[in-house]
Amino acid sequence: MTSALLITVRLHEPRYHGRPEWPPSPARMFQALIAGAGHRISDPAVAEALCWLERLPPPIVAAPRQIEGKAVKYFVPNNDLDTKGGDPANIPDLRTQKVVQPRHLAHEEIVYAWTFEGEEVDRTGPILGLAAGLYQLGRGVDMASAQAKELSATAADERLRAFDGTLHHPGASAGTLLLCPRPGTLESLVARQGDFFARFGVEGEGRVRTMVFRQPRKALLREVGYGAGVHRWTFDLRRRADIGVYAPVSLTDAHACVVAWRDLAEARLIDAGLDETQVRGVLIGRRRGESAVIPTEHRARILPLPSIGHEHADPAIRRLLVEVPDSGPLPSGDIRWAFSGLAAGEATLVPAAAGDTMVRHYTRPSRRWASVTPVALPSAHLRPHPAADGVESGLAREATEADARAAVFDALRHAGIVARPLRIEVQREPWSRGGERAERFAVGPRFGAARLWHVRICFDRTIAGPMAIGDGRFLGLGVMAPDRDTPAFFAFRVTEGLAAGADGREIAHHLRRAVLARAQRAWGRERLPQWLSGHQADGSPSRDVDHTRFLVDPGRGLLFIQVPRRSRQLDQALEGFTDLRAGHAGRLMLEPFLPDPDCDACLRAATAWNTLTPYLVERHVQATSAHNAVATDLREACRREGLPAPEVVTVRNVRGVQGLGVTADVDLTFAVAVSGPLSLGRDRYLGGGFFRAVHMPQVRA
Repeated sequence: MTSALLITVRLHEPRYHGRPEWPPSPARMFQALIAGAGHRISDPAVAEALCWLERLPPPIVAAPRQIEGKAVKYFVPNNDLDTKGGDPANIPDLRTQKVVQPRHLAHEEIVYAWTFEGEEVDRTGPILGLAAGLYQLGRGVDMASAQAKELSATAADERLRAFDGTLHHPGASAGTLLLCPRPGTLESLVARQGDFFARFGVEGEGRVRTMVFRQPRKALLREVGYGAGVHRWTFDLRRRADIGVYAPVSLTDAHACVVAWRDLAEARLIDAGLDETQVRGVLIGRRRGESAVIPTEHRARILPLPSIGHEHADPAIRRLLVEVPDSGPLPSGDIRWAFSGLAAGEATLVPAAAGDTMVRHYTRPSRRWASVTPVALPSAHLRPHPAADGVESGLAREATEADARAAVFDALRHAGIVARPLRIEVQREPWSRGGERAERFAVGPRFGAARLWHVRICFDRTIAGPMAIGDGRFLGLGVMAPDRDTPAFFAFRVTEGLAAGADGREIAHHLRRAVLARAQRAWGRERLPQWLSGHQADGSPSRDVDHTRFLVDPGRGLLFIQVPRRSRQLDQALEGFTDLRAGHAGRLMLEPFLPDPDCDACLRAATAWNTLTPYLVERHVQATSAHNAVATDLREACRREGLPAPEVVTVRNVRGVQGLGVTADVDLTFAVAVSGPLSLGRDRYLGGGFFRAVHMPQVRA
């Protein structure tokens, strides 16, 4: 029985200073275990367990996403005293430049997974104890802790699949060379430690005695190629008669296009002498009446890439993306050869230029994804699609869409996507202007019109493409692209910890501080943009630039972050934001959610609004009553925000607050519907003057 040893390292901060490799090599992990063991290394059981670990095959390394931080230069003494005769008095002459450049990580966890046969299970006991003693990984500033677990191979595989980051597999044909332990590594490290303590010595006698420095022996390690586990190539569909001209395929022929090129590549590989079973397993998976010959995660994906990126783009298929996992039985280079130069009819496949920007429209990270070709939902219980001349009632369509949304969860699970969907939208119509209705992609009984839906999903975290879901994800259907129509706000729900009677403005203040702190990690040493921080380069407030608003509905325990623009850094900064210390309001446990802008009281369009948090006057009008001052200032605030002038302004509970000014509760009524979120007043960016829509009963004539 195959088992697995998983060591999960948790850095104290989402930064890593070890250089130069990424991810941290298994050799670093092995040495960190030995450093944490201390004097326990002399225990025969501990030494035997480490010797067993160094004999195992290299582990899989799961690492979080990372971005390079700013480089900082230091000048320190170089550890090269033997060039100066070994005299420590010459150390000042050895100053050299040292560059420190941290990596900013999406989260703090790094996982190392070794596999072994079941009879070795008794060797893992000492390793579990050694992991508890680990205290750093990388440089001295990379403080860390670790936890080791022994799992079955299946459980370990599920744990790695659920990991939010990149899996680096050993033995990759392309990637990074990482140092790994090998038989004899422990012995060499012990010898190196002895050399380190004896690195300074004395040569000569009497007045000619000289202190010398001896370089410790190198550790016995091996280099292993690691890759991210997937190879991708893009091919252009070009005319055989004129290679400089595209040979586009209609968007609705996505399935037929993929099947045709796949079958040609299959025939070429079989004719070249490769094993027919493996070729069909990698490219086809299985045929009717056959059992699966290869796990789904080892199959190659052939994705048609319709032209997108502009509202007037012609969404014809001009490119194919071929994705091959390293774990498959066929060499990835053979599959690339099988597709390169294929010819069918008037078209041929040509490797795309390295600078082709179209692929980026499908691979860039995003939280919101929308289907370009419809998804074939994996459910046999979907309601039949109405005939072309049939009419589907509103209630029937609502029930049909509910079934389709439920089937999307299965499609995500089958595709191995573990991110939690916050909102799922389904419809027959395309999301883009040049798209096609879902039923136009129907192919035979397998992909009938009832199973085909256009899907739009918002996840709780950023996902990198390419993405394809559904039963047709290997056959040109279910191709997704980052959605360009993104909402202008983030929303969180308080699950626990909110104190009774909490002040929304106080929560908004702490929310802003937390968001800016997390954002600074994503931006590194760069200054935060004005639209996020609300401050200019000199620290003064940004009065002419609209910036981020932090709004709180304390009654429902909802937090909104309204942003004037979206950015990948901010998406990354807010991933994993589940804990907010909000002063007197309590320690709030948060979960992201996506409210329905058509139904939520703070977001929907309405003509009547009232304040959730008091309105704070910006400019107090002299020589008038407090009620008139609030009403006049609020009408001016609506004008500055580009809102229509309110027909009715009702001011209640006017009061003066020391250090702030005049505040009041306000009811507004507009002649036309106004969409939320709506915040007005001097502290509108920090939770003040936040309004909610009021349901106005319809009056029948």
